[in-house]
Amino acid sequence: MLKYYTKTMLETWIEEQYKQKGILSPNDLTIEKICTEFCIEIEYTEGICSVVWDEELIIVYLNQNLSSEEQKEAFFHELCHPLRHVVDQRNRHPIFQGLIELQEEQARNFQPYATIPFFMVEQLELPNRDKEIAGLLAQTFNTTYLFAYRRWEQIKRRIAQGIFDEKIKSYLEVREQIFARFKKKYNKFFYH
Repeated sequence: MLKYYTKTMLETWIEEQYKQKGILSPNDLTIEKICTEFCIEIEYTEGICSVVWDEELIIVYLNQNLSSEEQKEAFFHELCHPLRHVVDQRNRHPIFQGLIELQEEQARNFQPYATIPFFMVEQLELPNRDKEIAGLLAQTFNTTYLFAYRRWEQIKRRIAQGIFDEKIKSYLEVREQIFARFKKKYNKFFYH
């Protein structure tokens, strides 16, 4: 079933970044390892999770009152900003509001792919039931069950799209073969 999954360009980019840094399995996907490999400093605070960066330094602020699973999810959201964005969000001038909203949406999109990468999911022996799969993903990747369940639902939608695409492709190939035989038999060209 997983063979029908098609990775997005973002997923492929994340996978390449991880593999270049030797992040190859869920055991490698810890906050500490990511910080080491991407030269990131972590500060635990009472405040909201955020990130500041420039060309020389990246600091991710994580709320110390969150569970370790929630901290990991927040960390991978914040990780998107220095890896994918040029402008940081400290300038809260209203003219930048649309850009800030776009960056936040991109970080929300980045988060599940970076936290539970498909190339690592493929390495797992998945159970048959969705709830068990979500539980396995949550345990393996150290996330909340809800986060893992949403990621599994995303994976299933992409698999369903892959199956649909295969069926359409097969249908069009058969249709093309029939049309080619008809055209050859009657030696005519038809528009459809």
